[in-house]
Amino acid sequence: MKNAIWYKLPVMDENQPHLALSILYWFAWLICGCLVVVDLLEIREASLDVLTAIEVRRVANAAEGEANFEQFDATMHTIDIGMGFLGAMLAVSLVVGIEYYFRAGLKQGKLLQRIGKVVGIQVAIIPACVIVGMLVNFF
Repeated sequence: MKNAIWYKLPVMDENQPHLALSILYWFAWLICGCLVVVDLLEIREASLDVLTAIEVRRVANAAEGEANFEQFDATMHTIDIGMGFLGAMLAVSLVVGIEYYFRAGLKQGKLLQRIGKVVGIQVAIIPACVIVGMLVNFF
């Protein structure tokens, strides 16, 4: 009977995380991945607001006939595409890094603290970008 399959049932190791924590790990990683995309879009929007304000000020101070709106449109389009490409690469890297950070925290028993840190930072980026956009429009 020693060779029977039921004889070698896996025993739950004390180092394995509880099922609820594993589910929380995956759910938190999914939410943080979505927040990375939201943060990326907010940072992009704030950056374009700043660049537009600089260009508007330059055009307002330009001499008669020197304001080139077509060049501004082409430049902004190029910058927007470049920021989107670099932001997408950064977002993928951040999502992979967050997954590794959460997985290490799950093994060490620090998952909740790590989720709190990551979500706190990601949520703080959103109002910071909104404030930058409002300040640009104010000045």
